[in-house]
Amino acid sequence: MANHRFFPGMSLIVVTFLVAQMPCAATDKLSAGWRHTMMIEDDATALAWGDGRYGQLGDGRWDASRIPVPVVGPDGTGRLTGLVAVSAGQHHTLALDQDGRVWAWGNNTFGQLGDGRWGLDAHSSIPRQVLGPEGQGVLDDVVAVAAGWDHSVALLADGTVWAWGSRCQGQLGDGRRDSNSWSAVPTPVAGTANEPILDRIVAVACGAFHTLALRDDGTLLSWGGNDEGQLGRGALARRMHRLSLQVPWTAPRQGSWSIALGYTYSDPSHRDVADRVALIDEFDGDPLEVGIEEADATPRTAVSSRQADHVMMRARIGYPTEARLGVPILLDLQEILVGQNLRDDDYAEQIHLLLTHRPTGEVVRIDLGDGLDLTLARPAPVVAPDGNGRLNDVHQLACGEYHSVALRKDGSVWAWGYNATGQLGNGSRTATAIPVQMAAGSSGQGFVEDIVAVAAGYESTYVLDRTGTAWACGWNVYGQLGADEPAHSAGGYPSLRQVRQDNDNGAVVQDLATITAGAYHALARQTNGRLLAWGHNGFGQLGDGTVQDRASAVVAASLQADFRPPPARTSANAAPPAPDVPLLLVDVDPSSTVRNVRQHGATGDGVHLDQTAIQKAIDAVHQAGGGTVLLPAGTYRSGTLFLRSHVRLHLESGATILGSTNRQHYQTDRARPGVIVAQDAENIAITGAGVIDGQGHFCPNRGWRHRIFSFYDCDGVTIEGITTKNAGSWTQHYVNCRNLVIRGVTVNSVRPRRNNDGIDLSGCQDVLIEGCIVASEDDAIVIKSQSADLVNRNIRVINNTVYTLCNGFKLGTETRGDFEDIVCEDLRAFGGSTLAVWSVDGSRVRRVRISNVRAADSRFPLGIRLGARLRESYFSEGEERVPGILEDVVIRDVQIVMRQRSFRDVLLDHGIENAEVAHQLWIRPAETSFISGLPGHPVRNVLLEDVRISYPGGGTADEAHIQVPQRPTAYPNAGMFGRLPAWGLYVRDAEAITTERLQLSLQQPDERPAIVTEPSASLEGAGRIQEHGKASGG
Repeated sequence: MANHRFFPGMSLIVVTFLVAQMPCAATDKLSAGWRHTMMIEDDATALAWGDGRYGQLGDGRWDASRIPVPVVGPDGTGRLTGLVAVSAGQHHTLALDQDGRVWAWGNNTFGQLGDGRWGLDAHSSIPRQVLGPEGQGVLDDVVAVAAGWDHSVALLADGTVWAWGSRCQGQLGDGRRDSNSWSAVPTPVAGTANEPILDRIVAVACGAFHTLALRDDGTLLSWGGNDEGQLGRGALARRMHRLSLQVPWTAPRQGSWSIALGYTYSDPSHRDVADRVALIDEFDGDPLEVGIEEADATPRTAVSSRQADHVMMRARIGYPTEARLGVPILLDLQEILVGQNLRDDDYAEQIHLLLTHRPTGEVVRIDLGDGLDLTLARPAPVVAPDGNGRLNDVHQLACGEYHSVALRKDGSVWAWGYNATGQLGNGSRTATAIPVQMAAGSSGQGFVEDIVAVAAGYESTYVLDRTGTAWACGWNVYGQLGADEPAHSAGGYPSLRQVRQDNDNGAVVQDLATITAGAYHALARQTNGRLLAWGHNGFGQLGDGTVQDRASAVVAASLQADFRPPPARTSANAAPPAPDVPLLLVDVDPSSTVRNVRQHGATGDGVHLDQTAIQKAIDAVHQAGGGTVLLPAGTYRSGTLFLRSHVRLHLESGATILGSTNRQHYQTDRARPGVIVAQDAENIAITGAGVIDGQGHFCPNRGWRHRIFSFYDCDGVTIEGITTKNAGSWTQHYVNCRNLVIRGVTVNSVRPRRNNDGIDLSGCQDVLIEGCIVASEDDAIVIKSQSADLVNRNIRVINNTVYTLCNGFKLGTETRGDFEDIVCEDLRAFGGSTLAVWSVDGSRVRRVRISNVRAADSRFPLGIRLGARLRESYFSEGEERVPGILEDVVIRDVQIVMRQRSFRDVLLDHGIENAEVAHQLWIRPAETSFISGLPGHPVRNVLLEDVRISYPGGGTADEAHIQVPQRPTAYPNAGMFGRLPAWGLYVRDAEAITTERLQLSLQQPDERPAIVTEPSASLEGAGRIQEHGKASGG
């Protein structure tokens, strides 16, 4: 690259490096984004493949491609030429040319393309040139680029850093953290301390909402989002361990002012004595004197400390001897240190200063929350592993969504931030805000060494050692570790696994020269130039011409000249028509009070945060005695909205409430936050043909997650017509609600493992769920109870269609309060477990009626279980914990065909939105239906009438002799007992179980009997058993 130094550029969950001593410029010629891949060819043009719906492929189209397509020129023709580096972000791409200029294409909602434009209509499917500072000329003299979720970063030859796009979490590093402010042109990253601008930088990397920069002295600086400690500053978001901050203050009156520090302290290791303890500590210095004359600015220092009852805090503040009335001064919080050291898990929240006017006792409180946010929006050092000083001798760096990785010159790897799936590689799943060293091998013993390159995925980390072998740790839901390990969705792998080849012997991949990681897929190039890929492939991002996920490395065969992709998939089954349900609240009544949110300042442009404006409209209608809040067509970005009594929120067709990707925009007084929260409200409704999109993909796999609806203690609730999708956790949750109607609603929440149920009821009464379509990775329609006073009664679930990996219709798992008069009729179910009725936490479950069920691709037809998990937190102190009652269950007119298929294939067959992101590799085994109580606590009075189930078969003669364990405290699920001795129905500890016209059939031979009834159970009735190739009646 003529006359330019070149340093490694990195991108969102995207980092590529060559082994040591090889030219760095080659390392950025391969880059993986959220769901797309970019590659620079030898002729300095670019190829792209994968998801292109935001134009991120740069090929002039708005569609995905399973095979490489060329990036076109800026006029939409020919090819973009002269490229030396590329960086793929979430849904946008940056490319650097040989003249030091930057090109960008794809999503441009927040101006992340840097072309001076922004908005939902500003996306580009062809390259656009990044403008210069203040939009003048073009940005040049650039040596590296990095793309984040919705921001972009460029490193210049002079060592300065420029950024553009969203600054909602301070990720631009210019000292501003503002959700209604973004920059569509490059702006300089601020310096540290007294430096006006950041310089001496040699490499940059972007996570989802944070940025790292490597200085020429081997130290790291960080800025932006810090919800999981990914900045490495010894603090998790606002849970501070160490803080330095300057606070401006203007005294409101003359006299002496004493200063104190207030905070809420927690020690997770000793919550019995230190759990959210509110404390105030006086600083020991002389008071600040305020007068009307010229002030003596001589600096003073005061300290405060506390060490008792597992609370350890010390702080130091600087302030002038005197202040002049009306003239601002700086209160210099030089250090606040919580805990014995930065390795402690102690933390403080709600930190504030209290200034007390001694003559009058007046107290002025200065909350430091905004100040804390601003400290995150400017570069500051990543701390050393012992919590003192700075991490040094860093050679390379990488960012995941909420974690960061550094490679030191000695070949050791250090990581920090989110760790619930083990992506830090230190053998644990505990988040940390200070660097921890990555352990070696699957045993987790010792530390990894001789590493020459690192990369980071959404919740995974990759390292390349000196021998050319790649290792990976973290989440593996799509097989993205490439280690041929089971691609289940929970837990992840907290220690390194070797990347293996996709062949018969599964040999370890060798001779690797570069590695890059996208959100859930990774690619590596061997020294002979061969390109390998593995992980998620729902959009063709692996480049092998298919949409098949890979748990081990495959050759990107589509790069071969003679390659022809297989034909596109066609649906095997047409999606069932939407249930024909009359909607009662389609139009807004003009005679009622109607407030258009635009009248209160909402923009509906999908960029500005409209949360305040919408809430004002809701509050205004509530205060007027009730009426309708109208959202016309548009996209309204928002965090938590509180729905008030007698208010109807109506979303017209084309209206979307788009969940903010900033956690600080969400709040709730109870349980998990939601996009819309209602508490103690009556006569409320959400109606219309609009959409509420939670953007749950910004949430981590565990820990903080949000819901679309969180309704508590409400009476008179109507949810009708709308679509709710992409929740961070359960989509709709209703707790202790009465007179609830959910009609004609669509739910789509199919991303893997976020506990993303569809519709959850906890202790609700007089409920109708009718005519809904629910597609959810976890349970679709589920009724729960977490305490004895949460009683579920008179609930009707009528004429619904569900798609699920888990349970279609379920009572449980949480079953503490009573369940009575529960009806499920006219259910169409696809995938997962069809029907489950549990009582495991002491519930009395009675009068359950299930009828007219049609299910396909089921892995488990029916489970009825009375158990004794008896979760302690569901019982009051001293309350006896005994099993409940499960009786009077009628299940009739049921037809279920079992088939083992991936959840993704089921969704694709029916044309369900977002099917490409669902599970494909994790196919759970088929299981036998069972009815099982406990000794002395039988299930009673169950009728199975006109039930027809087709089983896959495959059982062995040995399995017919299996002794089934009781497992009274086990979590109830389809496979809780393991393989059962019957292929059709297993009954144990049950009384008065009756079958009428039960028909069980086999698709393949099975050596087990169709029905096994243990001596502890009574089963009566007649049915027809059709084994493979033969039938019997009885």
